[in-house]
Amino acid sequence: MPPALHDRAATIAVAPDGGRRAKIDHAAIPLTPADLARRANACQEAGAAMIHVHVRKNRGGYSS
Repeated sequence: MPPALHDRAATIAVAPDGGRRAKIDHAAIPLTPADLARRANACQEAGAAMIHVHVRKNRGGYSS
């Protein structure tokens, strides 16, 4: 019999700068390296084990 869901380990991953989002979509989105570092630290303190970052250009748009 498989273990119950509450008996399974989980790894929490976060993507604090979202997918295809900009300041116009959410004013608090972290886009600068300093903002991302602060958000990553907060996510780690909340239990996240990994961070997934979307690489952006200087003006905030996604790089190709």
